[in-house]
Amino acid sequence: MDSNQFIAALDRDSIAFIDACEVAGLSTVVASCPGWTVADLLWHLTEVHDFWHTIVAEQRSDWKGYEQPPRPVDEGLPDLYRRGRVELLETLAESDPATPVWTWSSDNTAAFVVR
Repeated sequence: MDSNQFIAALDRDSIAFIDACEVAGLSTVVASCPGWTVADLLWHLTEVHDFWHTIVAEQRSDWKGYEQPPRPVDEGLPDLYRRGRVELLETLAESDPATPVWTWSSDNTAAFVVR
């Protein structure tokens, strides 16, 4: 898959995820994540999106110094997730895949993040 296909998949799947969260309800227990509710899982993915958006947008060469956003009350999570997914999608779409950024891989490019 090329970068555009990965970004399209992220767009599609991130919409499906938030839709599923709203159907299930934020207080629903997530069986595959012991001790977590849908709100906890939603917060986790919100953080993941924010982290990678920051790494690529700021072209960071290290993850150190990244500060996660404060967690809002559960009812504020869906809106924060929606805003963050759009920021991430826009950043990934606008970034040159060859841009050097920190990753946990030996491939330290924006293309790896898109993947």
